[in-house]
Amino acid sequence: ERIGNTTLPTTLPDKISYTHTLYSLRCPVLAKIALRESGIRPYLLVGPDLGFSLGAKVSTNIDTTSFTLPKSIDITPTAQSTVFSVIAGAGIEFQLPMSINLVMDARYVFTPGEVSSLSMFGTTLGGIDSDNILILAGVTVGL
Repeated sequence: ERIGNTTLPTTLPDKISYTHTLYSLRCPVLAKIALRESGIRPYLLVGPDLGFSLGAKVSTNIDTTSFTLPKSIDITPTAQSTVFSVIAGAGIEFQLPMSINLVMDARYVFTPGEVSSLSMFGTTLGGIDSDNILILAGVTVGL
């Protein structure tokens, strides 16, 4: 089998596992719609998110005890420099004494298209889509 200009051995393992890591700075702008104003306060979140790529890396895990590679397998990621997403979510806020609130929410982040692609020996292997579910908890302090 050939990938790009490199001929691979016929005894390659059935699976090559890898971990694809993306580093980015995310800038969400969310509208918070309060459903109740006192006590336990449920709310909805919706809005755009703009992400800026800070880098990407791939690490592979291949058992090479039964064959020899003609060259090292280097799977190269190519991350998009900016990524636009849409966030929708819901949460709940508990009012505590001294203007302190306990906040918990869940968000779905929809990102149309690929955020990164993978290449090996100069040939694109595929792309990475990045839709996420976020579960967040925190404390807010009123000023």
